[in-house]
Order: sequence, then C-alpha cells, then structure tokens
Amino acid sequence: MRYFIIAVSLLLSSCASYEPKPDPMKEGLVAPFQSSGTVNVVNGQDQSKLQIERYGGVPVNLRATTEETIKLLEQQLSQNGVVVDPGASKAMTLSVQELYQFPIAPPYTDICIVRAGLTTSSGLEKLYSVKNLSGVDIFHACDFALTKLVAEIVNDSAVRDFLDESLLRYPASLASGLSKRTAL
Repeated sequence: MRYFIIAVSLLLSSCASYEPKPDPMKEGLVAPFQSSGTVNVVNGQDQSKLQIERYGGVPVNLRATTEETIKLLEQQLSQNGVVVDPGASKAMTLSVQELYQFPIAPPYTDICIVRAGLTTSSGLEKLYSVKNLSGVDIFHACDFALTKLVAEIVNDSAVRDFLDESLLRYPASLASGLSKRTAL
C-alpha cells in the first residue's frame, strides 16, 4: 500500500509544472550583517518557456523561478540594511540557469539541484550550485533549494564586499599585520 501511494504521488507530481515558492528563510541560515549599501537586483534569465531540465522532473519556468528567488534575496538584503533601489548605480544580476529534480527509491526522497549565476556591476561573476533533499515531494525540495541559494548568496563574502566595502573583514595591510602578530 505504501508503494502504491508513493507511485500515485509521483504520477501526480510529474503532471504539474513547478510553481516557485521559496520557503521563508530559517533562522541561522544567514549570518547577520549591517550594511548601508544600495543595490538594484535584476532578473538576468530570459528563458520563460516551461522546460524540463536534464533527464526528468517537472516543467520549470526559469524566469519566474529567478523572479521569486530575487524577491527572497531582496527581502534578506533589506533585513540587513541594504537599500534595494531600481535606480541604484550598483547592480546584481541573478539568473537561475538550471533547476532539476529527481526522486530516488526508498526511503522515498526527492532531490532538487539549482544552478545559478550572479554578476555584479563591478565585474564579479559567481556560480552557485545548491542541492536539497526532501522526504515530502519534489516541490518542497526545490522551494527550500531556492532558499538555500539565497542564503549562500547573502553569506558570500565577495557579495557582501560588493554591497558595502565597509564590510571588508580586514584590509590587506591590516590582515598581513595580524598574521605577523599571531605568529609571534
């Protein structure tokens, strides 16, 4: 009976397209910081047709997925003092490039992998790959994978440095002085 329910849920989930709804950020996923920076976050994904990524899963609209991910990213930036402004001179362009899912046999688990690119107006280029497992279904696996993607972006020291140079942990001259002192 258990396998029958699993098979039916797989069939039902394979017929639907993925509607991105990143989960709310869980406490502790983002290391808090305070910034006075201003940034414009741009959707860099132009693929808006439903498509199935790789060898299985459900159809995905990558542009809509990127847009929903940007909403959570902007929320996290705002909570840490960053002003999100479409007219800002600093810009970050996010593009969810690939989102694919696949179930694996008992114990029933779904895996979702998200690959995304981020570029900034300063020339920074980052690629992210996030994997999430869920015992519920493919949609939950992907929703939380998008949340983990946002956490990875916000926690990235290069992104924080781009947002606000005052967040640099140690200027190069100070860092070399610290390492000399700690070596004594």
